[in-house]
Amino acid sequence: MTRESYAILCYAANALEAERPAFDPVTNFEHLAELVYSLVERLIWADGWLDPAESDMLDALLEEDRLQRGALVERLSKGPADDEILKQVPEFIRACRRYDRVNGTRLEPTAINALDSLGMGVLASDREITTQEFDALRDALAACHRYLETRPKLG
Repeated sequence: MTRESYAILCYAANALEAERPAFDPVTNFEHLAELVYSLVERLIWADGWLDPAESDMLDALLEEDRLQRGALVERLSKGPADDEILKQVPEFIRACRRYDRVNGTRLEPTAINALDSLGMGVLASDREITTQEFDALRDALAACHRYLETRPKLG
């Protein structure tokens, strides 16, 4: 479930990248990486420690991209961080909405659903989902879900 969700998010970043203005120095893949890092970091530390099963899940998720995995593991080794990116609507999700407006697609809700699924996969990786962890997932994506409710209806 987590690999498929991550693949969907990478597909969305690829679609967005095709329409990124040439003057924008930050790629949609960088926005996506920061969003995924922040989400995973928040959820893994929700119970206060990094379980070996969670580390194994990260290995499987980022199997094909050791550079990303190394960056994420380095962040996680420092303990919980301030997750400012999750307190507002991430730029990646805003970019999905802009893409949808131009192309008449549903990339925004698809990306948010993939983030939900990815989050549940992270929580389930140690085979125990606590109320505290579930609340962390709900809170982490609350801004995205509120933003989704304001999505204009497609024609």
